[in-house]
Amino acid sequence: MSSDTFYVEIHPVSDDTVELRCTTGTAGGTNDYALTRSFVLSVLVDGMPYPGTDPTPLHRAMQAVSGPVPPVWEKSFHREHIDKFIVSAELVERRGIIADEHAWQEGRDMGGPGSEALFPSHSFVLRARVTDPRFLEGIQYGAPFGTTAFDAWWDDPTRPSYAEMAAIEARASRWHPKPDGDLA
Repeated sequence: MSSDTFYVEIHPVSDDTVELRCTTGTAGGTNDYALTRSFVLSVLVDGMPYPGTDPTPLHRAMQAVSGPVPPVWEKSFHREHIDKFIVSAELVERRGIIADEHAWQEGRDMGGPGSEALFPSHSFVLRARVTDPRFLEGIQYGAPFGTTAFDAWWDDPTRPSYAEMAAIEARASRWHPKPDGDLA
């Protein structure tokens, strides 16, 4: 089992906006998702090369406000600094909400050819806008990577309301076992 909470592919939308296509990993629940600017910032950092001696503009900006290792896991960091980096995070959609987690897990555990297609993981899409297009330099668009990012600052005042989240969930596709009792 992996400790990654999500697997992510980042795709450009415009010079300052990207889509994060996220698949739920094995470290959380089968239907977990994240939607805050704190999550987006952590994902962007995880999707960039290690800063080492050649930090990206985002790395440099974060280090300028908090030192060599910005504490992206602390909500106080985001509460104080997120507006400097991320303008917005919008939950666009959720796909494949797993309605019967037991049956889904049983099918995944059986493995075999095509099991990932028959028992797909839950996924979601976030659209995120940065304050400076240079903060996206270093991203390898379309290259999947694992992340342990999470909503470090859940109470971000720009986070979607519960009604907005419910509306997106209502439009989401669902995974169910076949009606004949077969798992897939």
